[in-house]
Amino acid sequence: MTERITIEVWQDGLCVASVNARPDDVRREAQHYALIYSQDGPVRIIGKSGRRRWTIADVERTKVSSQASGNERVEPKQKINPPSNGDEQP
Repeated sequence: MTERITIEVWQDGLCVASVNARPDDVRREAQHYALIYSQDGPVRIIGKSGRRRWTIADVERTKVSSQASGNERVEPKQKINPPSNGDEQP
C-alpha cells in the first residue's frame, strides 16, 4: 500500500482543514490549500506521517486580483519547507 501523508491547514490556532495525499502530491496539495485559506489570513501547512510532523509552508495573506480578461491572478507570499527529521508542533 502506498504511504499517505496527512496535510493540515492551521489558521488562528485552529486546524481548519485536513487531507490525505500521496507523497508525490503533497507539495501541490499544500500549495492549493495555502492559496485558498490564506485569502482569509496567514496559515501554516503541517505535514504528518506516523508520529512525525513538520511545517510544509508558512503563508502570509494572499492577495487575489482580477486582470482585464476576468481571470484571477494570485500573488502568494509563501515559504515552502522540505520535511525535517524533528517533530514540530503548529
